[in-house]
Amino acid sequence: MSLSILLQFGPGWKLEIRSLLIGVFLGILAAALFHWAWPKALFRYQKAAAWVRRKLAWVQSKTEVRFREEIANNIQKHHLGKSWAPLQQLFVQPRISVPQGEINLSRAIDWGAEQISNLWPELAAGIATPEPPTIGLRDLLIHGQRTVVAAPMGAGKTTLLAYCAYFCATAADDSPDAALRAFTPLFVHLAELHLKPPPEPDPEDPDAAVEVLSAAEQLIQAIHQRSGPMTAPGIKGLLQEKLASGKIVLLLDGWDELPASQHQLALDWLTQLLELSPDIRVVVAMPTSGYGPLLDLGFTVTGLRPWRARQMEQLAAAWKESAAHASEPQRSVYWAPHQSAFENSVRLWLATAGLEAEEEETPPQPKRLVDLMAEGLRLFCHPNENVKNGETDQEQLIPDPMILALWQRLAFTIVHDEKLSLSQDEISAAIKETAAEFQSSERADISRLAKSLNKNGMFTKWGDGSLGFISKNWRDYLAAGHMAQHGLSDTAIRQLNDPGWQDILRYYTSLAGAAELANSLLSTNGQSVLDDQLFQVASWVAEAPDSGNWRRQTMIQLGKIARQPNSNQVVRLRAAVALAHTKEAGVVTFLTQLLERSDPILRLTGTSALSHLIDDDIIGVLTKMLSDDNELVRQAAVEALAWSAHPKAERPLLLALVRGDDEMGRIAAEGFAYLGSEGAAILKEAAEDDDLRVRRASAHGLALLDEEWVAPILKDMERDSEWLVTAAATGALDKIKSRAFPSPWLPPPIGRQRWLFDYAKNTGEDVPSDRSMAPYLARILSESSETPPRVLAALSIGQLGDRRAVPALKTAAANDDAEISEAAIVALCQIKRAFGKRPAPAPTPPVEPPTPEPSVPAVEDVVADDTQGDVDVK
Repeated sequence: MSLSILLQFGPGWKLEIRSLLIGVFLGILAAALFHWAWPKALFRYQKAAAWVRRKLAWVQSKTEVRFREEIANNIQKHHLGKSWAPLQQLFVQPRISVPQGEINLSRAIDWGAEQISNLWPELAAGIATPEPPTIGLRDLLIHGQRTVVAAPMGAGKTTLLAYCAYFCATAADDSPDAALRAFTPLFVHLAELHLKPPPEPDPEDPDAAVEVLSAAEQLIQAIHQRSGPMTAPGIKGLLQEKLASGKIVLLLDGWDELPASQHQLALDWLTQLLELSPDIRVVVAMPTSGYGPLLDLGFTVTGLRPWRARQMEQLAAAWKESAAHASEPQRSVYWAPHQSAFENSVRLWLATAGLEAEEEETPPQPKRLVDLMAEGLRLFCHPNENVKNGETDQEQLIPDPMILALWQRLAFTIVHDEKLSLSQDEISAAIKETAAEFQSSERADISRLAKSLNKNGMFTKWGDGSLGFISKNWRDYLAAGHMAQHGLSDTAIRQLNDPGWQDILRYYTSLAGAAELANSLLSTNGQSVLDDQLFQVASWVAEAPDSGNWRRQTMIQLGKIARQPNSNQVVRLRAAVALAHTKEAGVVTFLTQLLERSDPILRLTGTSALSHLIDDDIIGVLTKMLSDDNELVRQAAVEALAWSAHPKAERPLLLALVRGDDEMGRIAAEGFAYLGSEGAAILKEAAEDDDLRVRRASAHGLALLDEEWVAPILKDMERDSEWLVTAAATGALDKIKSRAFPSPWLPPPIGRQRWLFDYAKNTGEDVPSDRSMAPYLARILSESSETPPRVLAALSIGQLGDRRAVPALKTAAANDDAEISEAAIVALCQIKRAFGKRPAPAPTPPVEPPTPEPSVPAVEDVVADDTQGDVDVK
């Protein structure tokens, strides 16, 4: 139309150059816009169409396919870093220890740090211990039919189970994990099962039928409640089919949160489920004690090894990449080998938040765990603002007093009322009580308290709408805060002997002081080596803010046990390690003096305990122990140096690698492998060293690495001119290959051990069945005339975990033969750990005498009172 007007000729017509140019410009602009927008519009259309096709395919797919995808998505709610990155990005492969296998008599009497790892893993996590063989997730899931993962709080049990579910749900048909495609993973927290005692019959109509859900129905109901609308209709049929065929991997969490009154309910439920579906695979996360009843169900116990520097390096790299951080704090700022995985992670996040805030210097890390929890709380309240945007306003970072009081009340209510989660009605009641405590009835405050339970990493909601804490660590810390704020010392005293309250009391004594509780426990501490009261008090010393006679008495008693020659060797080490954990003045002096004793057991004890207190001076002390005349002491020194990951430990480790014996070289090489990138570089150079012993040792370290360059180096070493190097390289390559092809890792049954067959052959007896094994071993322990069979029998009883043999063990513990007595004590400690202890009435708190005490306990008093002399090892 405009063109026809433009072309009309007439007397008054003339060419409008400006109009022409404007028209041409607008035409070109329209063409350019079309050229630019069309590909983008087409791309968006294709992307939307593909999304619609995927959704249609998902809707039309089988229930199992949708369910697996749902598992992979929902599992992201169950890890501490969920506010910042998916689980698969931040997950660090744990080192899962191989369950105890056949007992080796040559190592049975080496009562070093290896034994303390089996008996008191929560204490051993803070010192250098010999590294046991470990397994991978694939081995655990494919060959671990019924497994207990027993580890201290904060070791990463929940994260492990969550990732196992993700690992199974995303296994591909063309991957080494293809065998897991046949199994449906179920990550279940005991809070979702709502376990209750069977209902009592109606007294008015005792014959009336009472509806009780079976264990399988309770499990299916829990999964159904959390399933999406497209998946829920087919869940019942899918799970019934999988349970019948045994194609389920049940990952059961929350056992360490169970109150003592519900342990039997959980055990009965699991027993019934396994009777209905005996072929399903089960992995249960548990604390370090109380798993004994599961041994009767055929479970095998394994554990999580403490993080080494290499694992921390992997987390830091993944954290930096996932959060797109420009810089990374120095490892020494946030990591220490004696810290739990939880503590290391929180310290890393705090250090990174400080860098992102562009502070001049990285803020100092809190020394006490309770202070770290208070500082780290802000990360879980405002994760995005704190970490990504570098928020610096402290008033905005920390929950205000009213919100914090609500969280503390919720945590205390859960543990005090023996619950695993709280209903919406219970949460509403807690909100009103908290508002009333602050004399507020404003709707805005009520609403603010309710909203504080959402959009942070502290809580998790289960399928029925109930609320729980994502981490037992946070729950216990907040519950202890409520007790300290309200002066609930009577509650603390009543719970002194309840294993489920030990972590809460540790936080409570850090906040409110330990004198009252410590005096109660020390007054009832017996003389048996199996008594735990003294060690429970010792675990409070490092963080409790108050001083008093209880500190001095604790240190003196521990010191006497540690250096007393007629005391049990492994208990001596336990006492020395407990002393090191206190970090009190004089402890280093005391432990250093043990290194000067003629008894190698005392030197070994001091060397292992000092690894908890690593600094520049202690590195020098441990370096001197590399030349000790006892091989076990030398090996313990290398373990301590490697475990420390201290910059000044590199030189003595190289010395052990170059000049030490074969065992020292192996430990040093493996230590370098656990150090991370700098250790890997050292091993790479060692593989080409002129000394054949160094080359041979390097193969042991290279076998622990998963880098692509490792295999070519080891293949070159197989062509070495020295057969010792060739054999070591071949063994290392076999070890690497074995990680890709799972092999059975279940320990052999007690009745199939070679020593037992040899004993039965010599005595003309038959080895009994497993059900009769404990009485048979008890008879060997009591009646055999030779020491080795009695030692092996005692250790086998401990591994078996059968309480029927406890009387025989107690008798053997008093035997004049030190080896028999030692083995019996170890077995008794193992059985006690397996079955724990039932809560007992708490003692009446004694009145502390008004004796003036120094502000710092003097451990030197124990050393000065040393009149026992030395005892040489036989």
